[in-house]
Amino acid sequence: MADIQALGSGATFVEVSKSALEAFEIRYPESIEEQRQIAARLKPQLAEVETARQAAQAQLRDVRLLRARLLKTFFAELDAAPKKKLGDHAPTTSGSTPSRGNKQYWQPAEIAWVKTGEVAFAPITTTEEAISCKALAECSLTLLPPKSILIAMIGQGKTRGQSAILEIPATTNQNCFAVMPNDTWDPDFLCLWMQASYQDLRDLSAERGGSQAALNGALLKALEVPAPDKTEQQHLVARIQAAMTEIDAIERASKTSLEDIDRLPRRVLAQAFEE
Repeated sequence: MADIQALGSGATFVEVSKSALEAFEIRYPESIEEQRQIAARLKPQLAEVETARQAAQAQLRDVRLLRARLLKTFFAELDAAPKKKLGDHAPTTSGSTPSRGNKQYWQPAEIAWVKTGEVAFAPITTTEEAISCKALAECSLTLLPPKSILIAMIGQGKTRGQSAILEIPATTNQNCFAVMPNDTWDPDFLCLWMQASYQDLRDLSAERGGSQAALNGALLKALEVPAPDKTEQQHLVARIQAAMTEIDAIERASKTSLEDIDRLPRRVLAQAFEE
């Protein structure tokens, strides 16, 4: 597998040409019986690896479910707290995608530009792409300050409804909804509440029907968010972060284990065919 990958070329998408594949030399025992013996040894080993992978994936899912349940439990304490509509008490906006055909909008790359897929329950400290100051001035974009909260309004699979806190000044595409810092909600509190509301947001947008489920600005502005005083918000954030420390450690260990298991099939196959 590694040898075939080395044949790839291309700046954006790495591809292996048909001619390169046709010229690729495969080393194998000439005896069919020996080939069958190798396959017979490999099948149970690879089956064990797959079993281990499924177990690691299940553990990772369980950790994430535990985090979601823990967040719900903490915010349930605020059932009696006053609630305020998000759009009435915080400045909100979304962004745009500057024309790819205008190179002056993308060069020089001066200002971070967040895509929906980068909004993934983790602080955003860097972005894959950046736009120019000219794009900021001409393309209906707002330069968001750090501590803005981003929510992904659309996205394949699990992306829709995910949120993140912005740790750098940045702009976004049109499918990110941004809540800027305000006097009503502590940024970390609001980010954790959005994370706890992930499934609720997905259910809310799924009910809209259509060919693709999506959130929009009107739905998000209408959200009623608990709004105790900021001191109480900050105390709750501290308790949640303390409780999450151990869960985060378990998740990191689970991810590392899964990555190690994902590398095993290649090692097993390489060892078998190098013998």
